[in-house]
Amino acid sequence: MGIKYLEFTRKDGYQCAYNRTKYAMVRYADDFAFMCESKEDAEAVYQELEPYLDARGLELEPNKTRVVSIEDGFDFLGFNIRMFKTANGEKPIIKPSKDTVSKSMKQISEKVRALNGKNVGEVITMLNPIITGKANYWCPMVAKESFSKMDNHIFIVMRRFLTRMHPKKSLKWIQKRYYKTDFTGKCKNRWILTDPINNNQLKIMTQTKIIRHTMIKHNSSPYDESLVEYFEKRDKKSNLPRQMEKKYA
Repeated sequence: MGIKYLEFTRKDGYQCAYNRTKYAMVRYADDFAFMCESKEDAEAVYQELEPYLDARGLELEPNKTRVVSIEDGFDFLGFNIRMFKTANGEKPIIKPSKDTVSKSMKQISEKVRALNGKNVGEVITMLNPIITGKANYWCPMVAKESFSKMDNHIFIVMRRFLTRMHPKKSLKWIQKRYYKTDFTGKCKNRWILTDPINNNQLKIMTQTKIIRHTMIKHNSSPYDESLVEYFEKRDKKSNLPRQMEKKYA
């Protein structure tokens, strides 16, 4: 590729690089996004990428490849990235994309529908890992609105499930039997779906704390020995990495 990097080797043998060009790239597996200063620079990336990919038997997916202004925004890895005008100037906002939220709602509906005829405990056991996983993935971003939408959708889906389960019972009876306050006392919500047999409760997305990602200083690399102290202090500022490390240890 014509995109050049300044390379250096650490004492422990790691080969590292700093980007010294007008391009910046974010990549995850085979998905990537290039950030450029101008439309012309963005369009020039195609010419840089094509021979690089072609030599490896790869090609760009036309339906998923486009040049877009940050003011219009774009979706990447389930999030929408867009620049908004605020009272303090322009600010980039990253939040779960509409498509991601819509697909998540559909997934919940299909999962619950597949358990028609089962008891509430089985539904709660099935839904809680899904709700927790999505909440943990979204929580570093601007996700409060998405959390609320998901909670509202899940409430409606479960109300329909319970109505089908007890077609001859009133909504008041269903409410009294299946909805309780939070047993942990962390939430004031009085409408938490609860298994009447073992008291397991359905997770509420809006209970998930938003933990912002700590930005890395420009041109700082975790492979730079002179910045070891900086990255140690940076990690201590955020509880999220330690939470995820404990969860998947």
